[in-house]
Amino acid sequence: MLRRRHRTGPYPLAQTRSPVRALIPLAAAAVALLILLWAGKALLSTLQFGNAVQRTAVVLRGDDRGSVSVSLNGEDPRVSDSELKLYPGDSVATDRGAAATLELFDGSIIRIDRGSALTIEESVLGAKESAFALAMERGSAWIRTPESVAFSGTVLRTIETATYTAQIPSGAEVYLTEAAIEVYAADGVGVTFRVPDIDEDLIAGEGQKFTIPTEDATLEEAYAGRSALSSDFAASAFVAESRTVIGVRTSGDARPAPRSDSLETLTVTSPVDGATITSATVDVTGAYATTVDTVRVNGYRAQMDMEKRTYAIEISLPDAESIPVTVEALDKNGLVLEKELLTLKRDRTPPGKPGIIAPAADGATFKTNNEELEIRGSAPRGTAGIIVNDYRLQLFETGDTEWSYLASTKLNNFTQGENIYRIVAVSEAGFRSDPAVLTIILGQGDEGVISAGSSSAGATTSTGALPNNAPTKPGTLTITAPSAGLEHQATLSGTGAEFLIEGNVPSGTASVWVNDYKLQLYTAGKTFFNYIASTGLNTLKRGSNTYEIIIRDTEGKILDRVTYTIILSVQ
Repeated sequence: MLRRRHRTGPYPLAQTRSPVRALIPLAAAAVALLILLWAGKALLSTLQFGNAVQRTAVVLRGDDRGSVSVSLNGEDPRVSDSELKLYPGDSVATDRGAAATLELFDGSIIRIDRGSALTIEESVLGAKESAFALAMERGSAWIRTPESVAFSGTVLRTIETATYTAQIPSGAEVYLTEAAIEVYAADGVGVTFRVPDIDEDLIAGEGQKFTIPTEDATLEEAYAGRSALSSDFAASAFVAESRTVIGVRTSGDARPAPRSDSLETLTVTSPVDGATITSATVDVTGAYATTVDTVRVNGYRAQMDMEKRTYAIEISLPDAESIPVTVEALDKNGLVLEKELLTLKRDRTPPGKPGIIAPAADGATFKTNNEELEIRGSAPRGTAGIIVNDYRLQLFETGDTEWSYLASTKLNNFTQGENIYRIVAVSEAGFRSDPAVLTIILGQGDEGVISAGSSSAGATTSTGALPNNAPTKPGTLTITAPSAGLEHQATLSGTGAEFLIEGNVPSGTASVWVNDYKLQLYTAGKTFFNYIASTGLNTLKRGSNTYEIIIRDTEGKILDRVTYTIILSVQ
């Protein structure tokens, strides 16, 4: 048989393996390990491993007046008259006579106004991350959050209303309603919030007010509702009340016994206890020991000079006769080492009425054909500012005894026809005087005084020497606005309130008087009159306001009289 011939020669024992191909399994194993680590971390985060969390209570405290109702786990509401712990799913509601205070785990304090309702959505305390979320169904709320150094870890603070969802930062004092956000203090950029149909965050910074835009507004239109809180801005009565209530509660805490080595831990150099403050703010200064890490004044962190061991902070004062001030020294762990309690008095006396020197006196009507006219007057003692028709004079300084204002058609503050200028003096504390009023008519004709007013001192005409007879034409005086009849009910907002009381009078009426004040703009023969009731002009206040309106004939006899009431309540 034939046998196949085999070729002789060298044969390789095994094929040579590429070094690159040898690394591929190792790389695949490394990628798989990284994926497992990432997935494991995500799972741990989802299960809250590494950030152990626990559900925490929200402490409800009533204001010892009115009725506060709570609903636990969706049950029927019941009245609570004592301290109560609330958890996610619980809600609280106040009636028209009560407010309520909620205290959160991080030291945040939320006070809801009368007629408000709020539900606790979330309240969890974590080792690294914590959060609370509140849903405000109706009403308004004031919130104060602690400084970032007062609580370890990050805290997400969310408040949701029917019109927006807001994130509240640390070191904040904020007033929230469905229609607006007022930010008095805030760390960082301020309060961020979102509204429907706008996919970007809106920001209300410290010292700003943001009016909530409508749902169909654009981003540019939304920011048109942002404005600065002016130096003479008056916070709502509820905000001032909340500052006082929280301050009183803080000052009522028992003072810890000083340690033997910390007798000079904290000192207050100014103001002195019992001092009377004439301004709207006060500087609190003092010194502290080396053991102190933070100094707080009424919950706000003071600026500290580490070399000199001194602190200073300017705080705003509520509209109250007696104001508590609490100064605390804290260590690195946030524990209070020492506390100083002061009680200040606030001078709430408004300045006198400003005088008008030219072109005519207070209460007068002046006619001119000049398109530019200077209004000059005198300022009473203690005046820190002059406001003319809501415009604060920029060149007037505290201590000045005279003021001037330019009325000009070029400045759009002077127009053809009747122009009314109301001049108010403002004290350092922000309180306003009664207004001086000057009417200037721009038109053709001789220049001069049409009707004389009172003296530059601002005296008003009195009804003391006029007849006090029974009405000779009863039922002929009728009120048509702001509500027809004898009463009008309204709500006080953060910017105040103003109403025009209007009415009809019979023929033969020579003068109209409101609360013994003769209306300067009413002239004999007119069949109607109007009168401005305004918080800014001090002719309207919170609560019940009565206006006795009397019409008289040419001999001063009473034709008819009506008492009209405006009831101004808080939101």
